[in-house]
Amino acid sequence: MEKGTDMGIRRWMTVVTVAVAVVLGLAIPGTAQAGPRNPTAGDRITIQVASDQRSTYSYWWVDGHNRWAPRTTQVGMNLRDFDPKTRLWSTTITFVSHKKRQQTAANITSWGGYARCTIWVNGVRVSHHVYRAPIFAQAQCGIAGLDPNRLDYR
Repeated sequence: MEKGTDMGIRRWMTVVTVAVAVVLGLAIPGTAQAGPRNPTAGDRITIQVASDQRSTYSYWWVDGHNRWAPRTTQVGMNLRDFDPKTRLWSTTITFVSHKKRQQTAANITSWGGYARCTIWVNGVRVSHHVYRAPIFAQAQCGIAGLDPNRLDYR
């Protein structure tokens, strides 16, 4: 084979290989996942609230249907888990979003002097707030980015 013909075949094979790769890349759908700052339906959201007191004044979050949860906020809500190392009480909630434009927000008001909230989307921490006060410490996560027009108030 001549040198010029050999280069022509190589060049042609390279062009064909690249063209096939591009067509396959466009034709085969992949799973699209929203970035953690813009969660959408199917994303896993974890919210943790913590306090130095087991009984809190209140805590709430926005659930996977963009509704306030728990549905009835009451004074004196108890946190579930105690960590002897940090001496903090906490409750962790994990759910899957059912909304195309999922809102993420949480709030805790402690009877004590320490409050913390953290939000993760698909394992990536997107919001975290710690607040200390002599009494009634309050931590808020995601409140500033909350769109009240997207909340389901039913």
